[in-house]
Amino acid sequence: MAGGNSPRAKMIGMMYLVLTALLALNISKEIVQAFVIINEGIETTTENFEKKNGMTYAAFNFQESQNPAKVKPYNDKAKLVKKMADELEEYIEGVKRSIIAKADKLAKPQQDTVTLAWCQAKDDTNFPAQVMVGSSADGKGAEASKMKEKIEEFKVKVKGIISQVSKADGEKFKLGIETEDPPMEDGVKLTWEMHNFGHYPLAPVITLMSKLQSDVRNTEADAINYLISKIDASSFKFDALEARVIAKSGYVFVGQDYEADVFVAAFSTTQNPEVQVGNVDTAKKVIVGNAETIPVELGMGKYKKKAATEGIVKWGGVINVKSPDGKVQPYFFKSEYIVAKPSAVISPEKMNVLYIGLDNPVSISVGGGIADEKITPSISNGTLTKIPNQKGHYMARVTTKGEAVIRVTAEVDGKKGQAMGEMKFRAKDVPDPIAKVGGKKGGVITKALLSAQAGVAAELENFDFEGVRYVVTSFTLDVTGKGKDIQTDAAKNNAFTSNMQSFFAKLRAGDMVIISDIKAIGPGGNTRNLGSVTFKII
Repeated sequence: MAGGNSPRAKMIGMMYLVLTALLALNISKEIVQAFVIINEGIETTTENFEKKNGMTYAAFNFQESQNPAKVKPYNDKAKLVKKMADELEEYIEGVKRSIIAKADKLAKPQQDTVTLAWCQAKDDTNFPAQVMVGSSADGKGAEASKMKEKIEEFKVKVKGIISQVSKADGEKFKLGIETEDPPMEDGVKLTWEMHNFGHYPLAPVITLMSKLQSDVRNTEADAINYLISKIDASSFKFDALEARVIAKSGYVFVGQDYEADVFVAAFSTTQNPEVQVGNVDTAKKVIVGNAETIPVELGMGKYKKKAATEGIVKWGGVINVKSPDGKVQPYFFKSEYIVAKPSAVISPEKMNVLYIGLDNPVSISVGGGIADEKITPSISNGTLTKIPNQKGHYMARVTTKGEAVIRVTAEVDGKKGQAMGEMKFRAKDVPDPIAKVGGKKGGVITKALLSAQAGVAAELENFDFEGVRYVVTSFTLDVTGKGKDIQTDAAKNNAFTSNMQSFFAKLRAGDMVIISDIKAIGPGGNTRNLGSVTFKII
């Protein structure tokens, strides 16, 4: 991780070292004056750093306005670096002005405007030492120690901010501000404080502090340039765009809104993601059990599964995308689809009849892949009961003649009560049965066949409902013939009475048997009057 002075700053730094060495040899005041020139160069370099840093902060603010969620965490860190750098530079500036003010005996208003070039005591060695190293032999405990402590705290905090982005980058990040004690030279060990501020003239001391200010701004520049570079370092790079339309449902009914998401999908033609399908644990964001890796073409996973059983099939998985910084970012997803048997709904147009008193079977389904469990039918006249274990099958029982309307609603895209349609039916009584004896509904009959019958039956003709039965509950039988009085008897059920059987035993050819006032009861409990049947004995 780069973090050092610019070429100009390095050159000025080298000049400072050379002049400091010359000062140690008691070179003339011209050398001291040279530090004024170096100081001005360092201050110009610092100003340039501040301008460039200002451009970086402006770039941060613009990018945050375009993408707050992505940029703000980095911009907040950059603002913190700026705050720390401003505070440290201002502190060093205050120490510089304090030394010049004491050496030139300046009043407060003059302290805020004086520069090294206008200082009269540039070669003074007394006041800089008093302020910076005091009277101790190692220079500790005075302003130089305080300055060193603040610089080291600044370095630790900057590396800490870098480490928040990347621990490895934080460990490698180099800061161009040295605060270590110099190596021993000629058997003499100096502290950082004495090495930099020990009894030097005012001009080089001020120049050194200007260099420290420049180093602070240089470190600030390295830190914020690192942060802004990381905004897009982990962003996915895509080289292809394609329009996509994803509809909430592939089927839309009349009166229902068609809804779809229309967007531009970006993908890489050189690096496909890994797509795995399996049982997703939403809370833990993991795939439970085995996962199936599916093929990917142009960034899209191709999932194919043969439908085996009816119902709602839920599925999901994870898309693993490798970012430019090498990290794999998982994106979990869940979906579902409906499996239904191929079927056709056929409705007769002129036979929409529901019979009173009967369980009328009705088949109800909704197109568009709507599952049976999401369908809710109702009827306006009577009741509608679902047949257990039979999808789409119901029994309709109507109570009164007239009209019965079956309406169907369904849950579509999570919204219940969506109207799917309705059908009108005629509610009718079951047709009257036909009274029969021995399978005959009148006409000629032999004495033997009539005598062999147990009673009167009521049969429905041309009615397709299976198991619908009527039972004769009463009737009257009359027998008459040439030269005979009329013989009459009444039955309270469907069976011939013993009197009627004795009538049959005396029958002769040409006699007439009249069965009248026949009543029968059937579905719904209503009594029907079946009229009469007449037989002639042959």
